[in-house]
Amino acid sequence: MKDIDSVTQFRLRELEDHAAIEELIYRFSSVETRGSVESYLDLFTPDGEHETRWAEDWPDERAGSSRVIRGHSALGDHVTWLLGRNMTARRFVSHLKIDLDGDRATGVMFRIKVDPKGSTPEVTYGRYVDEYVRTADGVWRIKRRVFEISAVPPAPLSGVECYVPWDSYAQ
Repeated sequence: MKDIDSVTQFRLRELEDHAAIEELIYRFSSVETRGSVESYLDLFTPDGEHETRWAEDWPDERAGSSRVIRGHSALGDHVTWLLGRNMTARRFVSHLKIDLDGDRATGVMFRIKVDPKGSTPEVTYGRYVDEYVRTADGVWRIKRRVFEISAVPPAPLSGVECYVPWDSYAQ
């Protein structure tokens, strides 16, 4: 068997890295409300952080504010609270854009949450802006995740047009 040349090795490694980061992104969406504290923490570096930023026009007192949860202890408390709420919501991510730079990477993607509670499902949408690192064990983890919540549609799910300007994704 012929040796793989360095260009092919580089390209193969890049494809493997993209696939590993995509898997990390998708795991987050399910683990956040249906996993365990341990499986959630495994997604983050020990000093990882998750920030939520609410849009200026958010319909309650959080409008224009942000909250940062930093480190495994605080992240564990946060996911314990989430898991205790017995959430029925589903989170969907799309339009992943991942940029690799050695053992570091960044990612941007759309995120939609649909919560079928009550007779009127609640839908929120926004985007994740992420920083990833390959840790010493060779696993990609989230170093920093910012969830920029754009809006909550003011009407029931059926018939609602959710528009997110393309410019907000490209930034």
